[in-house]
Amino acid sequence: MSEINSIKIGAITYEVIVVERLLGDNDKKLDGQITYSIPKIELDGNLSPVMRRQVLWHEIIHGILTQAGRQSEVSEGAVDALAYGIFGVVKDNPEISEVVK
Repeated sequence: MSEINSIKIGAITYEVIVVERLLGDNDKKLDGQITYSIPKIELDGNLSPVMRRQVLWHEIIHGILTQAGRQSEVSEGAVDALAYGIFGVVKDNPEISEVVK
């Protein structure tokens, strides 16, 4: 995966960091997490490149929903379904980025 160092979601630019072993509360292993107060997105470096891309989309969707004030209305499963769906469309149709320029 060509590494991305930052991504802008709405008005906020988030630093994107690949962490060797990403742990959350109670040392629970995480694939990714978004932190709003610092603005950063961390991705677990032990994931395959394709899974890091999917997890990045997952965290982007969390960011979009939070900025829209809708985070609590959408389940983690729905966020994951959207992330897989959007990632799949973008991956299978790379020319789509040309449509939005």
